[in-house]
Amino acid sequence: MEYKMRKSKRAQRMSLVVYWDGRCELVVPIKNTPSQKHIDSFVRENIKLIEKRVKKLECNKNKTHLSHQGVPFEVVQENTRLLVNKILAKYPDYYNKIKTIRIKKYKAQWGSCSLSGCLSFNYKLSLLPVELCEYIVIHELAHIDHMNHSKLFWNNVLKFCPDYQQYKKELRSYLV
Repeated sequence: MEYKMRKSKRAQRMSLVVYWDGRCELVVPIKNTPSQKHIDSFVRENIKLIEKRVKKLECNKNKTHLSHQGVPFEVVQENTRLLVNKILAKYPDYYNKIKTIRIKKYKAQWGSCSLSGCLSFNYKLSLLPVELCEYIVIHELAHIDHMNHSKLFWNNVLKFCPDYQQYKKELRSYLV
């Protein structure tokens, strides 16, 4: 197994990181740097786990990774905030039910809706095609009335987004 070793000031112990594209990195603390023998033993002990993670990530190879390289996080976050607000403005009946809107750095989801009416969205939403972004916003708005994925919920989504099934399928081709 091929991996890159990186020494870290912040690391307390050794760890193996498997990135979305299948690259592996061994993070080793600068303080108390382990011996090469200990490092080799650590990698050997964790090889099955690493292979399992890499295999799981194989299915992500054909997915589009949304990168904002060169554009600061704050700019992408603000673009998403503006886009989400523009979409929400189309649905004034729901807009009045929203307590707060948050744009956050999620690793595994596009959005969420809390029982208190707080809508949270992944900051990378603005990097998606607009129709997918609109579907995600509508999906979360529908949770204001139905905090589940029942038939009533999907009927509510359908009312505002007739092509939601197509968008839902398209969304699977993107990595969060």
